[in-house]
Amino acid sequence: MVVLATAFTFAACEDNEDPSPAPTPEKEQLATPELSVSDVTTTGFTVSWSAIENAANYTVLIDGANSQTISETTVTFTGLTSGEHTVGVKAMAAAGSNYSNSEMATIKQSVEGSNDWFVQEIYTRNIPEEIIYDCNYIFIKWSGSNLKSVKYAVMDGTASESASDEDVIAQMQFGEGDWIEIINSEGFIELNMPTTPNTKIEVAALATDANGQTILERDMITTGAPLAQQSDYYGTYTATFNKQLIWDEGADGYLTPSFSECAAYTRTLVMEPYEASTEQGPVEMVLITGFSEINPEYPALASVDAAGLLYINDYVAVGEADADGYVPTWLSMGEDLGVYSFGAGYVIAPAENGFDAVGYTGRNGNGEDVKVASMEIYALKGSNLNIYAQEVPFVLKAGDFTLVKTEAAPARAAAGFKSFDFSNLKSYVTNVTLQ
Repeated sequence: MVVLATAFTFAACEDNEDPSPAPTPEKEQLATPELSVSDVTTTGFTVSWSAIENAANYTVLIDGANSQTISETTVTFTGLTSGEHTVGVKAMAAAGSNYSNSEMATIKQSVEGSNDWFVQEIYTRNIPEEIIYDCNYIFIKWSGSNLKSVKYAVMDGTASESASDEDVIAQMQFGEGDWIEIINSEGFIELNMPTTPNTKIEVAALATDANGQTILERDMITTGAPLAQQSDYYGTYTATFNKQLIWDEGADGYLTPSFSECAAYTRTLVMEPYEASTEQGPVEMVLITGFSEINPEYPALASVDAAGLLYINDYVAVGEADADGYVPTWLSMGEDLGVYSFGAGYVIAPAENGFDAVGYTGRNGNGEDVKVASMEIYALKGSNLNIYAQEVPFVLKAGDFTLVKTEAAPARAAAGFKSFDFSNLKSYVTNVTLQ
């Protein structure tokens, strides 16, 4: 009896054990693609293969980078640099299927290559009719095709001259966006940068195309001496204009402007040194009297940059508000008869027989090119613009003008700014929209 009981107990324990898990079926690996090359050019080639049974798609790489997933069985590479390139293709299994990815198939192909898919030019120029002066302004022009990104650096050439490409790349910023599309659509992007005089500048750009190829362009240029020192502008001048801006009352009762040619006429301008107070401390500027048509005694302020160009500043509150809350303000009128607030109204540079004053060029809120044709003292209250004049219509001198120095530099200006005198003027509201 004891023996039977023991045997029963042992048998019962065996019946209660969990069954072993069923083995996972081994997945079948997809066949490795067999690659072939065709349509070889100096800058690219096409890689093809036969469709792999049960493959969902294919992963393609060139030179171990720029991975892309495609469903086709052919891929074309363009814009390649000179040398040998390795293309890898792997057949990919669908998720949850009974297949695994194939081995990576590779094939090598050499091309003569071309670096003309990205070009960098740096230069200075002096083209007054384009409102661009040379000297200490560096212009960088990039053009190319099939671009993905551009990194760039502008460096002190003396320090960067001995730097390795790796060190230069480490200093680069990243730039991409709409302007990349501009380059790729047979356009170009141009940057202009004011720099210090007599300085060696290196500009480097690292361009990457859609195939992952890169080009590093490094170019050097040396800036010249300034076109002028600030003191060169001090003196009394005769300014000659040949255009005018006429404000007249329209049928709706608002003032409307018109811009026209006219016989040449002159105006006397006086430029003298002026010490302006700023949050950063005193700043030496140029004070110009005689510039305002409405009140010739009221001054404009100007400053000289590193390139030796004199910028007449605009959109500056120049006095206290009147009883209605309007503040006298310098504003610029564009040739398209809109009122704009640029960083400068006119740019003045030395010319062969004097100085040329050229209206500042920029873009308005709609992306349209505009050029400043006139500057004057108006009055601003919020977004409302008032014109102050003795009568309507009234005429303002306008357009680009030339200046010839007639007297030497005067003494430092001591007069400060004061409130504009509206007592003898009438106020007219205009319907011109501020930009």
